[in-house]
Amino acid sequence: MLSTDGASYEIEGLLGVVYIFDTQGKLAGVIMEMEKSRFASVYQFLKQKYTVSSERRPFVGNQIRAF
Repeated sequence: MLSTDGASYEIEGLLGVVYIFDTQGKLAGVIMEMEKSRFASVYQFLKQKYTVSSERRPFVGNQIRAF
């Protein structure tokens, strides 16, 4: 795993990023810690730019989900 404070990404509300690699050194996951109010907009931006292969989005606090 590799972590950074995320300051160089210039994403408003981003508090930190953790990159998770598998045993072959291939990127297997990314954890982004951010302010609650920024989750939906950052998620939509990333979803448009990258293909989502799997996701785990637990319901936390007052997060709004559309079904």
